[in-house]
Amino acid sequence: MITTGFPALDKLTGGFRERLAYLLHGNAREAKTALALAFLTQRASDGRPVALVTDRSPDAVLEESGRLGFDLSGRLSSGELLLFEYPSSVGNHSRQLADDSKIIREFQTLVGKHGIDRLVLDPVTPLLAAPNSAAAANRFQSIASSFSDLGATTFYLLHTPGGAEYVPVCRDAAQGVLRLDSSSAGTGKIVFERWSKNPAPPELEFGFVPGVGLVHLGRNLGTPLSGGRHEHQLGGFPTERHMERPVERRAYSIPRLLSGRSAASVDATVLDAFDKPRILLIHPDPAQRSAIGAMLRKHFSVEETHGAIDGLSSLGGGVPDIVVLAQEMRSVTGSAIAHKLRQSGHNMPIILVGSRVRRLSDQAAFLQAGVDVCLEYPVNATLLSLHIDNLLRRVGRLREPINDNPDYARSPQRSGQNCTTEIDVFLDRSVEEIEYSRELGLPIPLCVLSCGPGKPMLEELSSTALMVTRATDLVYVGTRGIAVLLPESRSLQPFLGRFSKSWTAGAPPKIDEASSSDQPEELRACLNEFLLENAGPGFSVAQGAADRKRVKPFGVANVGSAV
Repeated sequence: MITTGFPALDKLTGGFRERLAYLLHGNAREAKTALALAFLTQRASDGRPVALVTDRSPDAVLEESGRLGFDLSGRLSSGELLLFEYPSSVGNHSRQLADDSKIIREFQTLVGKHGIDRLVLDPVTPLLAAPNSAAAANRFQSIASSFSDLGATTFYLLHTPGGAEYVPVCRDAAQGVLRLDSSSAGTGKIVFERWSKNPAPPELEFGFVPGVGLVHLGRNLGTPLSGGRHEHQLGGFPTERHMERPVERRAYSIPRLLSGRSAASVDATVLDAFDKPRILLIHPDPAQRSAIGAMLRKHFSVEETHGAIDGLSSLGGGVPDIVVLAQEMRSVTGSAIAHKLRQSGHNMPIILVGSRVRRLSDQAAFLQAGVDVCLEYPVNATLLSLHIDNLLRRVGRLREPINDNPDYARSPQRSGQNCTTEIDVFLDRSVEEIEYSRELGLPIPLCVLSCGPGKPMLEELSSTALMVTRATDLVYVGTRGIAVLLPESRSLQPFLGRFSKSWTAGAPPKIDEASSSDQPEELRACLNEFLLENAGPGFSVAQGAADRKRVKPFGVANVGSAV
């Protein structure tokens, strides 16, 4: 038999049996946590390591434990108490997990490596997310059996009403089921719903004293009340707090818990490095959502949702480290979602992307709604990554920047030449600029202006274009039209607007815009074909270009006579 650290409970029950599972539920949240901490710290004082698995940060755990009458700082720094935090994505991964043995193996590594013989999961709810109640029951049975086999006595906490649905799921696999109910301010009772011995112990009344913890109210153990007042028996909890001295806090992570990393990574490490930061992406447009998600997946865990309801509902599976959302949605704006998140008490960083975020009045409204950063379409991958790095480091989720070699440091070499009749020169420069634009999330900055029979002379077309291009732009002059390369441009419209105002030679030319490629290895050949078909050969055409394999990752978006 083992003791819990609450003498009144130990006297009433005769102690708890080793290597078994005990379920604590009910509406007295602080009482359950206080009892669990007493259970851990009573064993930790004997020099054996114990562990707490929680969904709260180390600072939150220390603050709450101090309020309940426990000083955990010294035990954390000495290694007597090991603190593990669930990854933020645990709920989603748990819900999608088909093989429960993955959870078992990770916890076996955790418990077996450190020789833990007392363990508390506060709460166990994130691990029970499953397609149905039968699957959740099987998972709890597997977890409980695994810990028992490893020699650990385990308290599983379910906080109600939120976790009430899992009480029937866990009841049969637990050796003891204790319901802790709060009846009035500062008082409550422990009800033994299931126990290893019959009959079950009677109810145990307790009081909760801030800074002390649980105290027995003396009615069930033969202790009479005198003078109409309760004789309080301290439940083995420390009555002095020693939080003033600075200590080196050691926290541990579960970097693999439902996340797919190797077991070797479960080690003593800073808590904020346990897993890839989780980003919730809310965007109604599938193409934009996919493009932004692709920018982020190298360094972050990205959950894509398509709207407000879908995005807000996903918070039930775990709070993300950062939210990226679109301003323009079908039924509600992104800033309205940000305002709702702030009203609900969520303090994660929020990045808003939209097509109209430049005006000062709009930016002021977004900031007032709780948005941290506003980015305009097309989204620049480097700037987005750097903003996320800065925000996550500011809130303590990262120590060092993830992207320490940003792409913006490598820009193409530009000679200053802005006109050529040699297609190879134009192709070399275009390939480099297009690949660079893709890395930055910019559109392909290339279009062809062509004139057919009876159209204005080619010289008029090229000279007008050269008058309105920038020093970094490049114009290729072919036999039927010109191609214009616009490096790092967000849109063709500024150039086309300038061209339209300067064009005086009659009917406007036809405009063909290069579109995205799904075969970047064929980029040069496809771009060569696009130019020959729409602008024609120049004065120096590479021999055999017309015989190259015809593939069309470059389509033609015919704008028509738009200028």
